[in-house]
Amino acid sequence: FLMRAGVDNRLATWFATVLQFLFFLMPTSPLPYVPNFFFGALLVFIMLDLSVDWLWHARRKLSLLEYGNLWAALALIIVFDLELGMLLGCLVCALGFVFTYARMTSFEFVEGRARVVGARYH
Repeated sequence: FLMRAGVDNRLATWFATVLQFLFFLMPTSPLPYVPNFFFGALLVFIMLDLSVDWLWHARRKLSLLEYGNLWAALALIIVFDLELGMLLGCLVCALGFVFTYARMTSFEFVEGRARVVGARYH
């Protein structure tokens, strides 16, 4: 989280590392002394951060079909519980791959530093 917050300082990284190591060395767990609302707020913060990254910022990095698969998998997880939703989401993504692969009609070799087969949609 330091890099995402724009902190580019080694002192802050070392401070976080030493602090975590000191928590590790404590003879008792510090968790009973931390209020429950802190954990709830931390989980909400992480959830919002991951949701914005995976659902909003990903729209420019993915094709329309892949972005639809992402939202479909999320909807399936919400509707059918985590395990079944993930299984159904994987099936939806596999079907999306099959349809994308079926649309490809020709392949050509692309010369470069590595021999790569490039696919083109026609």
